Amino acid sequence: MHFNGIDPSYYTDGLRPRGPKPPVPPRIDDGPGMRTAETTFSDDFRDALGRLNEAELTADAATRELATGQSDDVLGAVMAAEKASLAMNTALRIRSDVLDAYEQIMRMPL
Repeated sequence: MHFNGIDPSYYTDGLRPRGPKPPVPPRIDDGPGMRTAETTFSDDFRDALGRLNEAELTADAATRELATGQSDDVLGAVMAAEKASLAMNTALRIRSDVLDAYEQIMRMPL
């Protein structure tokens, strides 16, 4: 187990390091949104839309369960709805920014 890129076994008594050792940076292909040679933009876009759809479906299911009395988790339903709303607003903002960039590129003189 590493904490901030430093192996705990590096410390002798858990308090003092044995010598200077820089933290190991994360690999380039680690983490969400990082692309590898096998992924394409269309794959990333499809995954993002799938996550957006999943958030919307989760919020819908939580709201339906709350309305029909199958659940009494009001906070969970509200959190799911807000998460879906934020995801949708983010997607719309990205779409707007991409369209603005496209329009600016189209207005450039050749």
